[in-house]
Amino acid sequence: MSFPKKLLQQLKQNKLLLVDIVKERVILKNTGKRLRGLCPFHKERTPSFFLSEYHGLQRYHCFGCCADGSVIDFVMHTRKCSFPDAVRFCASRVGLTLGGNPKRKA
Repeated sequence: MSFPKKLLQQLKQNKLLLVDIVKERVILKNTGKRLRGLCPFHKERTPSFFLSEYHGLQRYHCFGCCADGSVIDFVMHTRKCSFPDAVRFCASRVGLTLGGNPKRKA
């Protein structure tokens, strides 16, 4: 399945979307330009999980377990869902509607 590149870019660049979704699972604190908290993917005492902007894209990165990705990756890992389901979930969170079913690549 493929989604329009413009839609995927919009989701990956939306800072509020990433912060809102991560805040459901992680208590975040401001540290300058980045937000940090305890990683949801492993147990830790000292925060090593960061949200930041990298080349215009909103990303998360954990320096403890090396988990890294965009909002779509975070949703896939935490909700244990497929890429299309994660895109649909993120799109619905920001009020974007997907017209019908995404096109299948041959």
